[in-house]
Amino acid sequence: NIKKNFFGPAVTLVKSDEELATLKESNTTCFGNFVSETSPRYRLFKKVAGLMRGELVFAAKLGSDGGIEVWPHKQNFSAKFDGSLEDNGTALYEWLRPRSIPLLQEYDWQLRETYEKLGLPIAKVWLDDEAKNPSFDKVVRHVVRRVAKKFIGRIAFVSVKKTTQSYELRDFGMNSPEVYPSFGIAANVSFDAPKYAFEVTPNLAPSAEDFWKDNDNAIERLTAFCDEVLAGTWPQAHESAEQQLDWQPGMLRKLTWKNYKEIESPERPFLLEVFGKYRPENDKKKTEAVNLATALRDHADSLTVASYDTSDNYLPPGEFNRQKYASDTEWYWVPAKPSEGGARPAIKKLLKPKKDAPIRNVVEFAAKSLGASTLDVDAVMADFERAMRDNPPPPPAAPHDDIDMEGDEGGFGSPGGGFGGMEGLGDLSSLGAMGAGEL
Repeated sequence: NIKKNFFGPAVTLVKSDEELATLKESNTTCFGNFVSETSPRYRLFKKVAGLMRGELVFAAKLGSDGGIEVWPHKQNFSAKFDGSLEDNGTALYEWLRPRSIPLLQEYDWQLRETYEKLGLPIAKVWLDDEAKNPSFDKVVRHVVRRVAKKFIGRIAFVSVKKTTQSYELRDFGMNSPEVYPSFGIAANVSFDAPKYAFEVTPNLAPSAEDFWKDNDNAIERLTAFCDEVLAGTWPQAHESAEQQLDWQPGMLRKLTWKNYKEIESPERPFLLEVFGKYRPENDKKKTEAVNLATALRDHADSLTVASYDTSDNYLPPGEFNRQKYASDTEWYWVPAKPSEGGARPAIKKLLKPKKDAPIRNVVEFAAKSLGASTLDVDAVMADFERAMRDNPPPPPAAPHDDIDMEGDEGGFGSPGGGFGGMEGLGDLSSLGAMGAGEL
């Protein structure tokens, strides 16, 4: 095939419909009728064929002028070129480029360059290849092809497998939980391209499977989604943890990117913990936040204790100046939106200390933000300590002392300490003289 595409003639001349049909059986094929090989129209056609070697097959029939059309591989329709052949070939080339690929094909890394050259947004449908449900997958592909046909030249469509591409759902905010089929659009093939997610919510259908099986509704909804993405009116997607569905006043409110608007415009003030789950003693600190909310439940009409994990959620630049995987805890006071409308007042940060503040400092910060007479710090701390006794953090993980590198008891070394087989290193305390110094 490579030899045929790159070393054979740029245009295959056919004499019959049967010859053309044979080409179309195994290739995306661009076909045209021309008076002769010396006609300006044919020379332009041949020029474009040379530029697109390896991307599709070009065929021509000589004898009389006619239209140019392209037949996508394994599709029962063609597209007719209605542009000009009076230029240098640019119009035909630009028209053919997005039509040289199938309406929908399975994507892998080998196709990256092909789609990169297109310069189009990429719509992806994730299919669960582990479910082994080919009849349902066929329904999904039919829907996507119907939509793709409406957006030729504006969006390229591909399918991807759960087993190889499910990790991408994280950047679309569709990984908590993963639902298949999933559908989204990336602005291009680069890993950091803006992304847009289409999620099947209960108001659309009881389940993703029900949504896709209702062909006409799915086509209508997905078409509208694609239109809005192209128009710039669909919100950009970002990584987001699973939303909390069982929250009630008096509980810790676990906020995510998908409900970040609550931070931008809260009904009542938030005492907000912003943290990363890779912080030291994460389980203990998570339990403290839960128990702090319990201790403050009698004040639920005045404030809500909330948390935001930046390691699992996108954090927009602006008010929170924080790196995504920072491994510390910061506390903020987020004022309620004004009842008369207008912008929410600026947030305030607990500064003493700036990071990993003890709970008493957090309670004092809340009392000061509310008004000292509103909150009794000592009473809240007594309730917090009681909650910690009733709901203690999980015990720390046991050390992995069963690893025996030498076959002796004592794990990495002998019962007397040290590392087995490393006696020749001498006294390691002398390393301090090599520049480490005192801390």
